[in-house]
Amino acid sequence: MKKILLSQRLISNPSYPEVREALDVKWGSFLDHCGLLPVPAAVRVPAETYFKAVKPDGVLLTGGNDLSVLNPADPLCKVRDEFEATLIDCAIKAKIPVLGVCRGMQMIAHFFGSQLSKKDGHVGGEHVVRFAPDHFFSAFYTERAAVNTFHSFCVARLGPDLAAEGVAEADQTIEALSHRNLPVRGIMWHPERVEPFSSSDIQLFKKIFKV
Repeated sequence: MKKILLSQRLISNPSYPEVREALDVKWGSFLDHCGLLPVPAAVRVPAETYFKAVKPDGVLLTGGNDLSVLNPADPLCKVRDEFEATLIDCAIKAKIPVLGVCRGMQMIAHFFGSQLSKKDGHVGGEHVVRFAPDHFFSAFYTERAAVNTFHSFCVARLGPDLAAEGVAEADQTIEALSHRNLPVRGIMWHPERVEPFSSSDIQLFKKIFKV
């Protein structure tokens, strides 16, 4: 079973003073359906240690928290940014795939020189995404596919090394992207929150992580 290293949401809990790392339990169910074993990564453990000891087959940057450039007042955002940047660096050096989901896609976009901005109308419900034909994502989704949406920020301008492969039909915001040369991709919807899980999402994960 292939091992996938997951970044986690950081939560400050003032009633019991500690900072917690958290993952939606649905991630375990979804990744199990994909034939993948999730390995949560702790921010206080150097990313390099995981790559030496665990030897992951891929990296998944999950949702939760804002990027620090979008919410500089929250110090946890910067902590997570720095850790995920190291995960991306290590994955590139190890030549293993990286997939970002929601906040994770925003992190990938930022890492590769994109600009992000606040966007209304993308929190809750579903919307239709149009996928570019004859590209990576079009092998798993129809030209027009409904996906969930839970984000307040979007990619306003892509860095030169990234390509948009899916856009929201209503406002053309980027919903799926790929790096032009590296096995690095991102999606803005949450596959773990779909009930039952989407066969398209499962096949996408299997393809990306080579199950």
